[in-house]
Amino acid sequence: MSKLITVVIILLSLLPASAAPSWREVAKRLAAAYYALGRYDQVLRVLRTYELWPWEGERTAALLYSGALMAKALRAFEREQYARARRFLEEAMVYPENLHMGQPAYPRFAKIRYFLARCLEALGEEGPAREVLKKAADEQYYGWDRGHCEALYYKGLAALGLGRRAEARRLFQRLKGQPPALRRRWFRSELLHFLQALGHRGLAEMERRREHLRSARDLLAQALQVRGDYPEAQAMLNEVEGLLAEAK
Repeated sequence: MSKLITVVIILLSLLPASAAPSWREVAKRLAAAYYALGRYDQVLRVLRTYELWPWEGERTAALLYSGALMAKALRAFEREQYARARRFLEEAMVYPENLHMGQPAYPRFAKIRYFLARCLEALGEEGPAREVLKKAADEQYYGWDRGHCEALYYKGLAALGLGRRAEARRLFQRLKGQPPALRRRWFRSELLHFLQALGHRGLAEMERRREHLRSARDLLAQALQVRGDYPEAQAMLNEVEGLLAEAK
């Protein structure tokens, strides 16, 4: 799969920049291909270069932009470069002007805010960290997928960090209980497995740790069988396997 994506990147990058509307779609596809390969600097370079007017209701470029900065922040966080990670996370919540994308009325920044709070805490800024954590826990979601999104997991972690255990449990249980793909035909099966795994991962912080971690591991493996280029699922699987190894 990665070789195919590399070929796509080469072909797309050879196309001349143009004012034609179709170039916007080419640029977005190029950014998405770079994202699938984990080449986040190239994602940002493409997204910052072109005027990318969105179609009505479309958020492709904005999601790729925030996702690339989030990935760079996580790399810095793992290396204990907390100030660097903080900068990336703060950037991820403000879109550049050339994307022509205003701030969403009901943003799903729980993941960004959760890790921003952890960075602030690591930097000794406990008061601001708690304020950011509260913003993550208090986010409100609207739309057809409001009960079926990754943000619920980080909203739950934020609630747990604030001591709101009952609220966190409800969120994790909601993710864990995502309906089968046959009942939600408009949902891809790999996404359902991923969301269910997040529910188990969250519950592992509260009860029956090994049992929930094993369930999360199995569901993530299923998601990756369906879709090999699923960086979020792969990152979570790496984390879960590490935790299971430590628990032995």
